[in-house]
Amino acid sequence: MNNFRYAIRLCPTKRSANEYNQERLIQFGRPIERIFSKNNCETATKAESDQAKGSEKSLCTSIGARVMLRANLATHNGLVNGAMGTLVDIVYAINCKPPFDSPLAIMVDFVTLIITVALVFMRAAK
Repeated sequence: MNNFRYAIRLCPTKRSANEYNQERLIQFGRPIERIFSKNNCETATKAESDQAKGSEKSLCTSIGARVMLRANLATHNGLVNGAMGTLVDIVYAINCKPPFDSPLAIMVDFVTLIITVALVFMRAAK
């Protein structure tokens, strides 16, 4: 069974994918963090994930979890839609109160055929 440890699992519905991902996070045995999206207008608040480039209203994840890139960010470096990576760190400001405050950065290590890169999503400074 370990031959399929890193295989991508295809699910017929978003609901079944979310249920599977939640089960995997629980089995992983590490603390699960829930990160809420921040919307800048009423339209964004009401939008479904399909209308927001796959962005969900909240994200449950854990350090060490496998993640999939859902957009082409740097194709010349292998950061393409479907690339798999590992969540390395979630960085919060000193006085931040998760889960209601957004992280400063989410660091993901993507190992590609070309190079190993650390992708950091930075929150805009206030």
